[in-house]
Amino acid sequence: MTRRIRFTWLFSVIVTLGSTPTLAQGDAQRILLLTKTSGFYHGSIPFAVSAIRSAAQLRGFIVEDSDNADDINASNLANYAVVAFVMTSGNIFNDQQQAAFEAYIQSGGGYVGIHSASDTEYSWPWYGGLVGAYFDSHPAVQQATLLVEDATHSSTNMLSTTWTRTDEWYNFNQNPRGSVNVLLTLDESTYAGGNMGSDHPIAWYHDYDGGRAWYTGGGHTVASYSDPVFIEHIVGGLVYAAGGVDGDGDGVIDSEDNCQLVDNADQLDSDDDGFGNACDADFNNDCSTNFIDFSLLSSQFQTVGDTDLNGDAIVNFTDVFLFTQLYLREPGPSALAACP
Repeated sequence: MTRRIRFTWLFSVIVTLGSTPTLAQGDAQRILLLTKTSGFYHGSIPFAVSAIRSAAQLRGFIVEDSDNADDINASNLANYAVVAFVMTSGNIFNDQQQAAFEAYIQSGGGYVGIHSASDTEYSWPWYGGLVGAYFDSHPAVQQATLLVEDATHSSTNMLSTTWTRTDEWYNFNQNPRGSVNVLLTLDESTYAGGNMGSDHPIAWYHDYDGGRAWYTGGGHTVASYSDPVFIEHIVGGLVYAAGGVDGDGDGVIDSEDNCQLVDNADQLDSDDDGFGNACDADFNNDCSTNFIDFSLLSSQFQTVGDTDLNGDAIVNFTDVFLFTQLYLREPGPSALAACP
């Protein structure tokens, strides 16, 4: 087949396949929102679940919720990158469930605690270490100013130096500083009822027993879950606890993935432009995937070439198919590079 005939034939293929749906994502990370209570029940729980679900799904997570402690078993926990205790309270697990959750964290699982997650499982010392501190008391709901100690974390990088908001502000049975990395502290001079003095942590994170744990003391009020900044704060905690978002399920978190929509665990990038081959058919690097790039692919068809999009060492029909998905688009998306 001459090059001209092959080129015309391949172009007819791209026209035929051009309406094919975009490439499917791999298995995204799953989060379990656990809402089990045996003590105080917060009426804001349904609002929390709805808001967190919506926001986390936009970040690439799959979100499920449960108020059933029987879901805390080894086979089920293996499905989740993070278990978030959403205003849990009281003693919610039996011995077998406690052991299963400990093993889950020890195997690299993530924990997020929201508000009364620190009012949970007082007789389980391992959990006390995981959450960082237990609830002790609180004054009435009121406005207070929070001081941002770490503005680089995924759960606080949307904040400036202070954050003023209304909530139910917990006092804890101990100051967790020294065992955790403190993100936010309360300025007790800005509200009434604080009893921890000049160092009153209210949000923190730490590595714990093989896994990752993040906690925020906020979230009592229904209004908290219509506050986009507070929701972003929680989702940032989920991102940390999950070890980073892996939207396409290829084992590479999005902040390091050179092609975030397609499983490309090998991170192949033939032209070294920061865009992985699986989402970069802009072979001449002019920031547009167009007829010129198709000509380059055609010229290498059935050979070993740098237009090999899937990295199987030959330019073939698979690469033509991938090209149809990327035709007339800029390369990407990628966290590592951008077109001007």
